Amino acid sequence: GFDLEMRYTTDVNFFGGDESLSWRLLGNNIDERSQLVPGAPRDFLDRSDPTNRFLTNLTYRRNDFRAFLNGQYIDSWTQDRFSPPGEKDDNTIDSVFITDLTLGYDFTGEGGSTYNVFLTVNNLFDEEPPQTPGDGVGFLGGTSGINGLYDAIGRRYVIGLNMNF
Repeated sequence: GFDLEMRYTTDVNFFGGDESLSWRLLGNNIDERSQLVPGAPRDFLDRSDPTNRFLTNLTYRRNDFRAFLNGQYIDSWTQDRFSPPGEKDDNTIDSVFITDLTLGYDFTGEGGSTYNVFLTVNNLFDEEPPQTPGDGVGFLGGTSGINGLYDAIGRRYVIGLNMNF
């Protein structure tokens, strides 16, 4: 497979002042995933993990204000499940795109102390994870957080303060 990373930053003038815009893309493609099993190597590609995953983000800065928009794409894939003889299950897991947003502001206090207050909304559009065809939890059936790939919690908020003394 291959990994890709690209980044671009430029000064902008949307609202006047000291502004910049940055874009970043991280991509991962797996074209082979084999494992040695008794007899011969077995190809697990498209049976245990998605083939393509991408992470992209956009950061806007103006003076002490920062907005960070993050998106993660996980491609559709086929989960390796064994069916009884004569049956063929559709073990396709749909692709998903999750968006996060962080807004922050930096303050400088007395004596040179710096503060950053921020608000983060994870899973901004409350995207539900895809249903999976039974992922080893027995009587509970398919769940949504297989292999820790998907956000099984949904939208959530974080308010924080970072301080440097």
